[in-house]
Amino acid sequence: MMSPERSRQKDLFERDPQTRTMAPILRREVLRLIEDLLAEAIGQEKDEARRSEQEAKKAKEARHEQNHA
Repeated sequence: MMSPERSRQKDLFERDPQTRTMAPILRREVLRLIEDLLAEAIGQEKDEARRSEQEAKKAKEARHEQNHA
């Protein structure tokens, strides 16, 4: 099993991150776009869960009808 090199861990946790500054208006736009993407992903997940529930209900009803036939 390979273990991570100590120097890499030290660099990762001890070095000051170098970040670029972003104009506030650009930062707001990026955050808005990220929020929109997250909201869309959550909406799609809910739709998919609803479809799965409907399919499960239909399958259960079909099995129930087969048992009575």
